[in-house]
Amino acid sequence: MLHLCLCALLLRLCAPLGVPNSPPLHFHDQVRQRHLYTESSRRGLFLEIAPDGAVRGTPVQTLNSVLELRSVQAGQTVIQGVRSSLYLCVDGDGHLRGRVRRKAQPRHTPTCDMLHVVLLFPCSFFRRLPSHCSSCVSLRRTLQLLTRPPTPVTTNVNQWLCRVQRRYTEADCTFRELLLADGYTVFLSPHHGLPITLASKVSVTNRPLPFSHFLPVRNSVTLGGGRRATGTSR
Repeated sequence: MLHLCLCALLLRLCAPLGVPNSPPLHFHDQVRQRHLYTESSRRGLFLEIAPDGAVRGTPVQTLNSVLELRSVQAGQTVIQGVRSSLYLCVDGDGHLRGRVRRKAQPRHTPTCDMLHVVLLFPCSFFRRLPSHCSSCVSLRRTLQLLTRPPTPVTTNVNQWLCRVQRRYTEADCTFRELLLADGYTVFLSPHHGLPITLASKVSVTNRPLPFSHFLPVRNSVTLGGGRRATGTSR
């Protein structure tokens, strides 16, 4: 009996002691809702992704600057606008753009280069639409614009259509988080070797680019309303 009591006591003493109210490990914090704040000697900006895909800086927190940072693997992060549902991406020239992440579409899906071919069909082709509906008239007017001889206007329209159809790619939309000693973070594209920056000009140099060091700020904007707030506390 004494032997059993001693064994039970040893097992109790060897059990790991839990730390009350201890915060979870950083690795488990894989989804964070933050604003990305950056600044220069003159002003501070929050990165925002507009519904049309434009990426810019705003001096105050807005609904478009509420971002979701999601860890896809160790050190690899994707950034999504909560309101726009667009992912932050960068191209080879360092230009930022919000892109759509969708499932792979069938091969027969028309691309922007074939849009004018689709619009060549008569109104009756669109079975769900009445033969003289306003939507069909708009399609025919768009057809007239796209089938004219190339002009600067139509060229810009076609380029805009192609830009709109660009989709999420892992190479352009995945970033490596580099935590700096001052608490700021650099988001670097492993594929392009370029950081996320709100600077108007981007180039590969040894000097840090302006507006490329970001401080993740906890969200203080109500998503259901238009309240704005500023601040730099985590």
